[in-house]
This record gives sequence, C-alpha cells and structure tokens, in this order.
Amino acid sequence: HRVYPLAYIKLKELDQRLVPSRVIQALYQEYKINTFQMLQLSGEIEQVSKLFSENQIRTLFLKGPVLAKDIYNDISLRTSKDIDILISIDDLEKTHRLLLEYGYEPEETGKGKKGIRRWGKHHVAYFSPKKGIQIEVHWRLHPPPTKEPSFNELWKRKRQSNLTTYPVYFLGKKDLLLYLIDHGNRHGWFRLRWLTDIDLVIRNLVISKQNSKVSDTR
Repeated sequence: HRVYPLAYIKLKELDQRLVPSRVIQALYQEYKINTFQMLQLSGEIEQVSKLFSENQIRTLFLKGPVLAKDIYNDISLRTSKDIDILISIDDLEKTHRLLLEYGYEPEETGKGKKGIRRWGKHHVAYFSPKKGIQIEVHWRLHPPPTKEPSFNELWKRKRQSNLTTYPVYFLGKKDLLLYLIDHGNRHGWFRLRWLTDIDLVIRNLVISKQNSKVSDTR
C-alpha cells in the first residue's frame, strides 16, 4: 500500500516490547531508501522545471515530492517511483523533443504528436537510463471522455511549491483534491496511500479555513 514510511514513524514510537526489532529495522531500511529516492526526484524536478521554463513550456507537477512537501511537509513520509507532469497538449511535440535531448527515452515507440498520443489516452512515459528516473508526461489529468478543466484554467489556479529554490508549480488546493479523488477512484482504491493523501489534503483545507476565519475576526 506504499505507506511504510508512515508505519515506520508510528511504530518506532511504541514500546519496544510491542514490535519486534527486526520489523522496525526492516521498515527503517525501506524508509531510508525511499528518502534518498525522494531527494533524487526532488533534484530532478527542479532541473526539469528550469529546462521547461527556459523553453517556454508551462509545467504543473503532479503527486511525487511536490505533493509530499505540500501535504506532509516532509518528502520522506510519502513514496513515489516517478515524476508526473502536466503540460498543454500544444506543447506535447516540443516536450518530446526536449526530453530526448535531455537524455530521456520514450518507453514506447512513436513519432510526432500523433504517434505520442497513440501510446496512451492521456499520458506517455519516458525513462533516463543514466539517472534511472521515469517521467510521465500528461496532457490530460484523466483519460477521455472524462470532463476536466482546461490546462489554462488549471494554470491560472496553480500554486508555487517551496520544495525547491527554482520555481516549481503544482495544482491549486481544490484542483488537487478533485484530482486525487478521481485518480484513486479510477484505480479502484487499491492503495491506502491515496486515501491517506486525501485525508491530509482535507485536514489541511479545514485548518486553512479555520485560520482564515481567525484572521478575519482580527
């Protein structure tokens, strides 16, 4: 269910007599490996954001370390295997060429925008053999015919992450919540991690509203 970082943090605080030390050690090893991976992905996110910005490609990062920083405030508490980005369909061919130049290889064959769009209904995956990192390029949040906001609408409501020094943008609060709900539903909720994400997003929204009310009264 990809929630072992949270399990490790909680279980290590319990009485040592309740949880075998071998279990804690096994969880710690997984937690440590994940932390290094999330740091690697965070560094690549900053580089990709800069690369795309310099080439006039608007980019919204989905899930991964950006989401972990936003809702957990700690990238080590969430797992991620790749980098998901959302771009405008108009920039798809340009993005394809740019990633090839940057050392990424498409995981399926195809040429040009039409070829790329045949690979999947709403995204395509690239892999860097040198870095061992996968990037999924989305031109839609969900497969058609699902109705969803246009990229321009999502871009207007974007937020800037404090994950990196160079500007990195991601979905607005309500857009993120709806995206996570639709994503989990589409995949049949087979991972507890998605429910944990949604729980924290809702809790953070409630806290944000409460703080806003306090500010208004002042």
